[in-house]
Amino acid sequence: MGYIMDLRKLVGTRPLIMAGSCVLVFNDEGRLLLQRRTDSGDWGTIGGSMEPGESFEETAARELLEEAGLVARTWTLRTVLSGPELYYRYPHGDEIYNVMAVFEATDTEGDPRILDDEGLELRYFSLDEPIPDLNPLSEYVLGAMGYIRKQIKPQPIEELTVRLCGYDDLDLLAQMNKELILDEGHDNPMDDRQLRDRMNAFIESEYRAYVFEVGKAVVGYALVNHARTPLYLRQFYIGREHRRQGCGREAFHQLRATLGATDLDLEVLVSNERGRRFWRSLGFRERSLYMRISDACAKS
Repeated sequence: MGYIMDLRKLVGTRPLIMAGSCVLVFNDEGRLLLQRRTDSGDWGTIGGSMEPGESFEETAARELLEEAGLVARTWTLRTVLSGPELYYRYPHGDEIYNVMAVFEATDTEGDPRILDDEGLELRYFSLDEPIPDLNPLSEYVLGAMGYIRKQIKPQPIEELTVRLCGYDDLDLLAQMNKELILDEGHDNPMDDRQLRDRMNAFIESEYRAYVFEVGKAVVGYALVNHARTPLYLRQFYIGREHRRQGCGREAFHQLRATLGATDLDLEVLVSNERGRRFWRSLGFRERSLYMRISDACAKS
């Protein structure tokens, strides 16, 4: 932060616009690497401000090495954040408005370790549970990206049950299937009617559909092929308003118990990073890579 420190000698603690990078590093279980900060004592994401002449990616790489001792082979720009929500006041009084490029770093080399005086400790955290003492700015960043909800102590989940679907559930299943397609970024072009017809064809074949219910509310569904060995989990969806509350994990465990299955197969789109992290956290591991060639792929 040499550049910012030099500016502070001229302007004191008054608000500055600070460009910088935030780095997200996930382990194989989908846990996020956080740093306990020296200045505030709370947990925050890896990252920091840009030095003159640096690109956002170069800033991210430098901060990852300085703060966690890691080098990444692959960088993916996830988003750029700015605005009043990115205001932050340091414990010593300095004020900033961040302009923040958020990167995900993958294929990292090394083991996380503290190399500078800005951090006290490094630890991986699950994003499915509240993170104690999470830095407010990091909480906003992770919330804006959909990784977490506002840190509120969770209430006990009302009993979740699994129910086998019938024809009366087709409209509901088609609607949730449409939301799943949008969430995954899938290229399925079907409209509501076509999705309903397809779901009807599924449950008239070797597939069975199940809905997850909490009280009288339907929170999600699953579609399972019972003709395959192991059983094939073709679709699994939890409604957006019910996520980050433990419903996904509980629904999966209840479904697995209902099916009496020790082994299950599923497929996840390569582009669905969040889904891949979720399934890894439940114990799934990659066994093959399904590939496709098309005109769209050739042009990209």
